[in-house]
Amino acid sequence: METFLDHPEANAQIVRIKKFVAEKLSDEAIANLMQENGEQNYKNGSQSWTAADIAVIREDFRLDSESSDSSSENEKEGIGGWLLYPILFLVVQIASFSLALFAVLSSLPNTKYVVWPSFFLSVVIFAVAVILLILMFKRTRSFPSLLVLFLISLCLLYAIIVGNVGLRLGFTPPVGKPDDRLGSLFISLIHTLIMVPYLVLSDRVKNTFTRDSDAPIALQRALSPIISLADSLYAWLKRQGMWVILYAFLYVVLVFFLHGGIESAYLAIIVT
Repeated sequence: METFLDHPEANAQIVRIKKFVAEKLSDEAIANLMQENGEQNYKNGSQSWTAADIAVIREDFRLDSESSDSSSENEKEGIGGWLLYPILFLVVQIASFSLALFAVLSSLPNTKYVVWPSFFLSVVIFAVAVILLILMFKRTRSFPSLLVLFLISLCLLYAIIVGNVGLRLGFTPPVGKPDDRLGSLFISLIHTLIMVPYLVLSDRVKNTFTRDSDAPIALQRALSPIISLADSLYAWLKRQGMWVILYAFLYVVLVFFLHGGIESAYLAIIVT
């Protein structure tokens, strides 16, 4: 009577499976498997297994392989999907502040018309946005944490400078009329509310940004305090899990009320 072990292909399968199991399972686990199956042993050198053991292991290996292949296919990686939203955000920032810088540079012969605080602010935000966009396309590991810090800082900055206090200090919106300055705060708050939870919770973000920075060592050392702060904040947010959505919402509300408090305090000082 022909059996499973009489087929050459079956023997080849067994050899491959035995090699796989020898690498993945301990001797104790193999012994337990053999104890549970009391059928005739299949001998190969010093090892002795039953056909039932091998059949079970083979089926488990097949199911594990299919599960692994399925998870690999479903694993999201690369710049796409919702990661296009941060790209759009950074491109808009670069375009907006480029227009502001161009307007200032075109009026440089008449320096009395240059609003220097707004100029320097535009230079800083423009430079940061460009650097972040480069880090994003290079898939640098620190990009998500730095973008989270940038979003949070931008909200706080706008809360202080977009109102009457900002006008008093010489800050104006990058584009548009001074009356539109409150819109910059609202837009910044919306970006933060959407992007911070996404950057923290997304599997695509985790799988995409895995490369170390290739920036010069001197530049990395100069920026290490900022990167360390961003990484610490990002790690804390990741530990919060889904609660990060609530924290982002509370931060946005807090910044909005902070802006109202600053404006009220300023008007009270002006009146008195």
